[in-house]
Amino acid sequence: MKKTKELPPVYCIVYDEERKRRESCVQHLEQEQGLKPRYVSGIQGETIGLRATNPYQDDEFGAGQYIHNTVVGHFLSYRSALAAALAEGHEKFFMLEDTVRLIDNFQKVWQDSEENLPADTDVVQLQYYYTDDKDGRYEKVNDSFARCYRYPFQTGAIYWTRDAARKAVAMLRPVDRPLDVMLLQRIYPFLNHYITVPRLAK
Repeated sequence: MKKTKELPPVYCIVYDEERKRRESCVQHLEQEQGLKPRYVSGIQGETIGLRATNPYQDDEFGAGQYIHNTVVGHFLSYRSALAAALAEGHEKFFMLEDTVRLIDNFQKVWQDSEENLPADTDVVQLQYYYTDDKDGRYEKVNDSFARCYRYPFQTGAIYWTRDAARKAVAMLRPVDRPLDVMLLQRIYPFLNHYITVPRLAK
């Protein structure tokens, strides 16, 4: 894929109630990384009384267990941020969360590796983790990117194309499990998904 001159637009979900966390995020992205993000206000699920209506699983007695209201807020925040990026017409963009920390000199590292971005790319996780250390989780396609055999967790830093984001907004339902689980179960299998190797965010 041909390398672009400018970094794709950067969106970041922030929570107005978490003032110190927001200030730390702004300092990291703007002062340390030299980025100019578009901030999207997140939804604090625990303060406005959100609740999932679909159980995540049943307990041993057959009673439904529901995800916490903070998880519902996280999902709604992310979906709203994707919708905002789509409404503003971007063909590709980064979606960050306010707790993420990019590697030093992120812009240069991404721009240097972007020429290796596979032509069929729909979505790329820059931050991710697996729950174990088993081999065979992914296969490198070049020096910068890898295709996964098992999709990893985390949603803190993801590169989206417009078509992929549109599918996610349409298919992320019902809200019955954490966002990263919804993505790896309901979205990534239908997209050309890659990860950066090594991670570009933590």
